[in-house]
Amino acid sequence: MGAGASTQRWTKDEVLAVIGVACDAAAFDGAASGGTIDTETLSRYAADPKAVLWRNLERFKEQHNELAPYGRDLRDIEGVALDKSKRQREANGSEVDFESLYVVAQQARDIFGELVDQALRFSEYAEAPAPAPAAYAEAPAEPLFVVEPLKPRSRCAEKAKTRYGGDAARILDVVRGSIVAETELDLLELYEKLRRGLDIVRVKNRFDKPGITGYKDLLLTVAVPLGEAEHLCELQLHLREVYSKSSYASYCFFRPFFLDASQTQLKQRKDVLLTLPATYEAILADNGSVGAQFFRAVFLGADRAVRDRALLFAQLPLAESSSLKDLTSRLITRDDHLLLESVADLLESADVDLRSLRRKIVLLTEEAKGKDHRSVATALVKLASCETEPTRKVKCLTRALPLYERDHGTDSVKVAAVLGNLGAAKGALGDAAGMRDCLVRALSIKEDVYGSNHPTVGVTLNNLGKALTDLGEVKSARDYLERALVINEQQYGYTDIRVGVVLSNVGNARGDLGLFKEASEAFSRALEIYTEHGAALANPLVDLGNARGCLGDHAGKRDLFQRALPMYEALHGRRSERVAYVLAGIGETYGDLGDERMEPMVEEALSIYEELHMEPEVASTLLLLAVCMGHRGAFDKQKELVERSLTIGESAQALISLAKSHGALGDAKEKCTLLEKALNMEEHEYGTDSLRLCATLYNLANAYAADSRGSKKVEVMERILSIKEQAYGEDDPRIRSALYSAGAAHASFGNAERQIVVLERALAIDEREFGKESVKVAVALTTLAEAYKKIDEEKTAASLERARDIFDLEGLDGEGIVERGPPPAPAPYQRPDSPIPESEDDDESYEDEGIAPAKEKATELYKSLQALEYKKQKILKAQEASKAEEPQVDAGMTLDLGRVPWIRAEKEHLALLREELGDDWSAIASRLGTGRTALHCEQHVQDEALRAAVAECGEKNWGLVGDRIGMNGWRAERRWKEISMGM
Repeated sequence: MGAGASTQRWTKDEVLAVIGVACDAAAFDGAASGGTIDTETLSRYAADPKAVLWRNLERFKEQHNELAPYGRDLRDIEGVALDKSKRQREANGSEVDFESLYVVAQQARDIFGELVDQALRFSEYAEAPAPAPAAYAEAPAEPLFVVEPLKPRSRCAEKAKTRYGGDAARILDVVRGSIVAETELDLLELYEKLRRGLDIVRVKNRFDKPGITGYKDLLLTVAVPLGEAEHLCELQLHLREVYSKSSYASYCFFRPFFLDASQTQLKQRKDVLLTLPATYEAILADNGSVGAQFFRAVFLGADRAVRDRALLFAQLPLAESSSLKDLTSRLITRDDHLLLESVADLLESADVDLRSLRRKIVLLTEEAKGKDHRSVATALVKLASCETEPTRKVKCLTRALPLYERDHGTDSVKVAAVLGNLGAAKGALGDAAGMRDCLVRALSIKEDVYGSNHPTVGVTLNNLGKALTDLGEVKSARDYLERALVINEQQYGYTDIRVGVVLSNVGNARGDLGLFKEASEAFSRALEIYTEHGAALANPLVDLGNARGCLGDHAGKRDLFQRALPMYEALHGRRSERVAYVLAGIGETYGDLGDERMEPMVEEALSIYEELHMEPEVASTLLLLAVCMGHRGAFDKQKELVERSLTIGESAQALISLAKSHGALGDAKEKCTLLEKALNMEEHEYGTDSLRLCATLYNLANAYAADSRGSKKVEVMERILSIKEQAYGEDDPRIRSALYSAGAAHASFGNAERQIVVLERALAIDEREFGKESVKVAVALTTLAEAYKKIDEEKTAASLERARDIFDLEGLDGEGIVERGPPPAPAPYQRPDSPIPESEDDDESYEDEGIAPAKEKATELYKSLQALEYKKQKILKAQEASKAEEPQVDAGMTLDLGRVPWIRAEKEHLALLREELGDDWSAIASRLGTGRTALHCEQHVQDEALRAAVAECGEKNWGLVGDRIGMNGWRAERRWKEISMGM
């Protein structure tokens, strides 16, 4: 700085950002009013940190004592809480960003001044302002109301970052005004006038709850109309005595020590400062008091830092720099890496781009220390934190990682932090596998050091779930995300915004697994949390809408998407990708609900996607438009649109749509071929046991039936049952529809034994779910009786008698039964093609005949049995009655139960029979009673042994595998290939 004093127009906040401490009142008052600061004087003040700290502390205590008596009669003014949905918006209603906030604020400033002036001049009861007395014809020396300059950008940037997570739309005091009242009565009268004349949306009574320095005022948030929206401005009502005795510099000095403190912590810290001993020496001597400990920890801990910053401040080219950005540009030419690193660290919290500075620091540190020095590793990590391009982040962190491992050990939490950041950067580049590998290592380290329930473990679990989702490992992803959810709920409570973020990820993982009910629950909770915190709602609304649609609640999905549409439109414009997505979703729900508005909505979405050249989205939207044609019966046009979609890119959904078109045109064979191809694509994407396959499998089963391939339909229905059993469990109510569908398929193919097995399981579920006397159980008993009558007349009679007893207990007649509710399994439902997966219950193939027909059938069968006096006659009658109803087996085809998956109960029974009967396969098959042959049983046992051997020895050591199971190696390899192909 030289011998002469230099000056520079620096704001108070810029001074704080550079030197980190407050100086005297005059310096800050000058900075706050736009004046100049004598940087030599500023350095002199900062060079004696203890004196600065003590002087500010004394000012803090004096101000509290001086201001305490004022405003007692104003404490009863009732506060008004701000509606959490309030945001700063542009004139068209869209939320502002940081740049547009100042554009809108400048527009609103003049309107704000006019509205406040008008409210002060007019009373509620006067239609025109009263003329001013002659004595007051001249304007007063000090105006009653002053519109302040817009709040400095640096202060707003800090406020948005530290208090609102970067959300500039929540800053409500860019436009500010103030009124100074002479007495408490004057202030009350002013408030009443303003309350009648302005739209006041928030009142903070700081006479009741003073600020950190004891300052008191009445703070009003005023809504100013601006176009189609409103701008929120701040109006402060000051009391003259309080206003004149307060020190803004004191507030600036102490504000950093109260940032991010809760209300309880604010009071505790304030009380500590107010009860410190009277002298500096007494504080240092009083080792036992909490106040002295706090003073040393918070204030004296900065002693060395204050001196270092003061010295640093003297070396900076402040007089030549016009801003912090200009300052960093000038510093790039320096070759002192320690100086540059100190400046960069000080400016971390300021709104300054530090990338060039950090890059220069890395180069200088490498020259001074060598490329493998630990300080280079630290510099690389700091550079990565401010880089905006993921490629650069990955490069920096990849270099830093081995250095951190060498210096801190491979199991250090510092290494875990680098791994976490490296994983996030790789994920941003689309390298999900790399992201997973980094996060798995980071998770292991954090769990070892912090334990499995630490918040930082929850962060890594959440990110790892995201990586696994991108890799298609959805089950593992869900497990990690569910763990992260539990940790966040325990650490932050059930309504914290961080819980909402994880809930959204959990909902997506559940949806990917086809668990749409559970996904809907997660999304509903997330939406409630986002609403409570005033966060953006468009994405949560769409997530919940998709889940509702998958559950068949198409009206609910439509309503949620319609709520999200104007939000996306305000954020991105009408011709944007997100708007197109929502338009397509609304159009889809219109189709589900039979609303004719589907076609124009989908056409608009298609035109937006075409305009943006988004080919995958164009392809999927063409499929929705094809659905419109199908609703109109224009199947040729539907087929044309689907084929056009396929020319853009082949997808499972397009193949399914084309298959349906062929089916509608009577080509069942081609429908089967296309659905098989679509199923193969879905298996590669979701896995062979995903619930997402069920809808396509149902369509394929019905296509096989239409193509006279009933045995294939049975195999598909059994596969659906197996998938749902694996997902939900063998006794879960959600598999009942699959059991009835499988039973119906076996009945149509003439396999009564297997039909009875699945129907008895379905009956047991219905009895638990609805009660043993439910009419739904009676319907199930009637269905089961029809299967029994082919092989067991006693069970037929017992089932029918139970069914009739239930019907009689319910007092149902032919007319009343129809209104009692849905049958135990839903009727077939042909969903429109959609990029959104549907509920697992949307495409059921089992068609129950309803309660009334079931009662009639039960009554008829029961009467025919009741007329027989002897069991033999009953059997003969039942056989004669059943001849006309024998199922028609596909010509030239037989059902191979060897290709039907074994259920757990069969496997357990088989194991018990083997213990009893050894290898007597004929006896085992007979005792098993599920329609399996001796060959089926023997082959199943051999295949299970083969699976165990391959799991132990691998898929290449076939000689060793053969030795394990007593089979030639080449035979074992051939059989393994057959199993893999589903043979």
